Amino acid sequence: MLTKNFNFNCLKPIYRDRVIPSSNDVLNIIWNGDANNSSGYSQGARDFLFALNENPRINLQYTRKICVKSDGIDKSLNDKIMAIANNKIGTPYISVVYNIANRFFIDPKAVLNIGYTVFECEKIPQYLIPSCNQMDAIFTPTQFSKRIIEKNGVIVPIFVIPYCHEIERFENVGKYNIKNLKGFNFLFLSEMTPRKGWDHLVQAFVEEFGVGEDVS
Repeated sequence: MLTKNFNFNCLKPIYRDRVIPSSNDVLNIIWNGDANNSSGYSQGARDFLFALNENPRINLQYTRKICVKSDGIDKSLNDKIMAIANNKIGTPYISVVYNIANRFFIDPKAVLNIGYTVFECEKIPQYLIPSCNQMDAIFTPTQFSKRIIEKNGVIVPIFVIPYCHEIERFENVGKYNIKNLKGFNFLFLSEMTPRKGWDHLVQAFVEEFGVGEDVS
């Protein structure tokens, strides 16, 4: 979890000849992404933003250069996000683009350009590889995703940075009120888009289980 101890020290080997903040300096970060709607990427962006913003060693500013329509979140959350957007940061700064890889871009004023993305599949569309390789480094949440990114031709440094969740949100949560459950039940939560591979999940389920089995 990214809290008060997170300082991006893992990136120092790739600064090369650029201006490097010392261990005593405040780290300036511009976080580019889409935190103002109900998508999974937006939820992840909010978790990172709120945690990083509590770190006294980080000056954080949120920008919406690649934002789509804002919807699905309440006003108090949106106000909290936009307060971070109004933060002032100094230089040098790091640019983090948190989104699908085809939305990565380079900030020419940043000392480092980092892309944060995740791939849930074994093969990455080839048009996304140059998008990743233009960055100085890639962040991804799991070892599986790192292996897939490396396997498919991304050659810039890749770091596993787990998602930053608010654990308290999952405490004392009651059971879902779902009807017609069986003895064993799978729960799939996702948007129904090709990138999520829901069709492969359905195919695997019907191939593995018969109509008379006590599973849903």
